[in-house]
Amino acid sequence: MPFTREEIRQMKEDKLRQNVLIPLFKQMSFQDVFEYHGGPQEQGKDIVMWRAEEFRERTNFAVVVKATRITGQAAGQSSANEVSFQITQAFGDPFRDRITGEERRVQECIVVSSREISKEAVESISSFLRSSNLEARTTFWDGDKLWALIEKYFPAWFHLNELIEMQKCFDSIDPHYRLTVNTAGSGIKVSVEGKPEVDNPPPLRIGLKLSFPPTVEGQEKLRQFEAHLKTGAPVSIPESFLEAVELPEVLKKLFGDARKFSKVEIGAAVQGSPIRAAVEVISNDGETVSLSPTELKVKQAGSDEITFSNEDQNLPWTVLFVCNFAKKRGNLTFAFNYEGANVHMALQVLRFHRAFTKPGSLRITDTVTGIELVNGRSGESASPNSALEEKWIDLFRQLDFIQNKTHTLINFPATTISGSEVHEIYEVAEILRTGKARYRISGVRLGGPRKLAENIVNASTVSDWACIVVNDQEIISILGSKIPLGRSVGRCRGMALRAGQVEVLREQLKDGTRSTFEAIFEKPGGTFLEKYFLQWLSAEEAALVEKQIPPDSGLLFRSG
Repeated sequence: MPFTREEIRQMKEDKLRQNVLIPLFKQMSFQDVFEYHGGPQEQGKDIVMWRAEEFRERTNFAVVVKATRITGQAAGQSSANEVSFQITQAFGDPFRDRITGEERRVQECIVVSSREISKEAVESISSFLRSSNLEARTTFWDGDKLWALIEKYFPAWFHLNELIEMQKCFDSIDPHYRLTVNTAGSGIKVSVEGKPEVDNPPPLRIGLKLSFPPTVEGQEKLRQFEAHLKTGAPVSIPESFLEAVELPEVLKKLFGDARKFSKVEIGAAVQGSPIRAAVEVISNDGETVSLSPTELKVKQAGSDEITFSNEDQNLPWTVLFVCNFAKKRGNLTFAFNYEGANVHMALQVLRFHRAFTKPGSLRITDTVTGIELVNGRSGESASPNSALEEKWIDLFRQLDFIQNKTHTLINFPATTISGSEVHEIYEVAEILRTGKARYRISGVRLGGPRKLAENIVNASTVSDWACIVVNDQEIISILGSKIPLGRSVGRCRGMALRAGQVEVLREQLKDGTRSTFEAIFEKPGGTFLEKYFLQWLSAEEAALVEKQIPPDSGLLFRSG
């Protein structure tokens, strides 16, 4: 993760090694960078590594790391004397290569401090190393050098530091407001917002002196500006119509007392708090449907008109309400999008749409105050696709029932619902209501233990079989959701063993290690499999079905 310069300066030595230096050395193309610090084998080396050189296959490096200022003092922690001794140790004793296991001698040493390395310290250490010819093979990195390398090899860290410093500047530019920067897209956007700790900051005032000449373009821009004042709609004023712009003090500190702007864009005028509304249709035939919860926010407001919408909500319906005070008229628009919506909300929307097309009334009420915001009439004629709409409502009623009964979330798919999926939805809903299902089949493939095979072989002369199929946890997929139906028991009669099955099973039984067997039963012309889902039967019915499962005959029984 990136760190700021100050965070690196304040790090303890172990974090400096692990979180900053080792990643940096790897980025600088050093190989086999390992922390060597601690224990009797350290011998002055905190990090060891190597790098291929032009005239040498590899040059081995040792790194001496300090998270404190290195001084020129003769004694003490991070003193010149202590560091000199550590460098001498690093050169004098080889280290064991963690990759090859070979002993490696150090050819170069880097002394790194996240803070200052004083001039006196460098001179003292160099003087100490000169007698052993180690001075030229030792390099010093102080905090400035370390940050310069971070800036080069980890530019994101450097830019993060700049952003933090910039934010500090922007936070202190005004006692009531702060500046925020957004770099998304092709440009840089600077916004002014009130400081969270300041209650009721004074309003920001921007002075504009505009001039609209009697040209086609000028009069069109005047019309747009007047529409902004009346409705709150956004408007853009090009430079040619700007005579003067007076900035508030907080922006003057950033831009200066500027007089030239390429354009001024005035966004939608927004005011007031959101309204928690109940949008309700009451049809004359007694049906009442509500779209709830609907949170209406002011999207734009002017002297003559205000616009509300819930488009910021993640709901399958969008309400747009425009109220014009001057004309004493309102316009209400609904848009519906079922994709990805939960089936309960999708059903709510379908029922609302059906009720809305019937004669009746429409109301929007503030649920907090009880104030009625809208009271008008709904449609005077039936929907032209009313029959199709009823089918969709019934389908989603089944889906809502399945979701509620099994506590499994079901969402409307992005693709269309196929005819087979519709059939399966109704089938599952019926299972949950009755605990029963009936399927047309032509055969049954039964798997079971050795006892199953023995029973079939011992009763090989029987031509009329009744089979029981048990599934301990049946799951059916509905629109991508796994619906758990629990334990099921299937039963069918009048089945015959497939030709040759007895001989196959008799041969398989000779293998004493075999534990699973399979038999195939068929019914020419087909038959019905009656299936019972015990979790959705009454307790009495479930107990009766359980009793019909033979305890020792595998998964089938012989009809009597």
